[in-house]
Amino acid sequence: MEQRVVLPRRLVAVVFLTLLAVLLAPSTAPAAPNGTIEGKLTNATTGKPVSNVWVKLFWAKGQEPQPEKSARTDASGEYRFTGLPTGKEYAYVAYTVHQGVEYTSERISLSKQPVGAVALQVYDSTPADDAVHVSSASVVVLDVNKDTQSMYMLETFVFNNPTKRTFRPVVNGPRGPMGLLRFSLPPNAGQLSPMGELATRQVIETDRGFGTDLPIRPGRTEVSFTYLVPYRDPKGTLEFDLTMPYPTEEVRLMTQQGGPRITGEQLRPDKPISLFQSPDNTYDVQVANGLVARTKLKISASGLPVNIHFFRPDNRWLWAGSAGLLLALLGLALALWRRSSRAPVTMSAPSQQERDELVTALAQLDEQYERGVLDEQRYRRERDLRRQKLLALMAASPEVG
Repeated sequence: MEQRVVLPRRLVAVVFLTLLAVLLAPSTAPAAPNGTIEGKLTNATTGKPVSNVWVKLFWAKGQEPQPEKSARTDASGEYRFTGLPTGKEYAYVAYTVHQGVEYTSERISLSKQPVGAVALQVYDSTPADDAVHVSSASVVVLDVNKDTQSMYMLETFVFNNPTKRTFRPVVNGPRGPMGLLRFSLPPNAGQLSPMGELATRQVIETDRGFGTDLPIRPGRTEVSFTYLVPYRDPKGTLEFDLTMPYPTEEVRLMTQQGGPRITGEQLRPDKPISLFQSPDNTYDVQVANGLVARTKLKISASGLPVNIHFFRPDNRWLWAGSAGLLLALLGLALALWRRSSRAPVTMSAPSQQERDELVTALAQLDEQYERGVLDEQRYRRERDLRRQKLLALMAASPEVG
């Protein structure tokens, strides 16, 4: 005889409610991308919309770039990107190329609303740099290496283009190499390291410096680079010229207190600048104003640390040494070689803490400026110095594979 299993009513009710909850529960599958970015492309030189050109969208999820998207402008210069993921982890930048120069929008986020509007402007290009000038230039002695007898230098230029046309440097124009954006370097300078957008452009080194095809768009453009300057004077002195190729409103020479003394004939002392209010990061500042194009700054350095090389050919004590001393040196070299074969050599790099402190200090400066605690002149000076040091630290950090 077949036996039937009868479930208690309470258990039946529990099973029914559980199944009902599962059926009515919202789906956990991710929602379809519903974000939209739209805008209008305008030629700010003519004031007219730009039609029938491609606008591209660069976007990333966190630090991971995603495949770019493209949209063509219509007759009114309008473009539209749809089906975009939303959320604070996504960031978007629209860009286009006009007359050989790339123009980008501000960073766009769809974290608060699914639709973002962005204005994108381009400018007509010109090979003439007559209106371009430097609002501020900084020459910073970041470090002095006794072993290699060289100074590690950082230069930052803030260009101002007051026109409605982009200065696009060209080498094949009527001015030849003089048609490039030009910079001066001290004699025998080496290991030139461009930063930021300059690192993506063509750089042509010359006997007096270098030129580049980096465009100067209307408004403000910052250009930074580092290099090494060797010195060979056994007295620890060095003199060289730096030329300002463009009219320069202000140039600043900055050296860390407690280090070598570096001055310039046309420069006058200004108030020192401290990083993090720490005496270990205080820089002496010297300033010159109102420089015309091609002004030469005469720089003098003294008190540079000197490395006395024992194995110099003109060292008479080397040739007068005894055979016993030579054997001792060979033995020491052998011991050092054996030690190096057992222990790997590591290179020191700027600490993450130091970089984080610089980033935090920049954020605090912005906040103080917005609250009116700092005036604009002091804000820009301290901001530029911190940014220069941060750029130098990032350039000195080894790449992580």
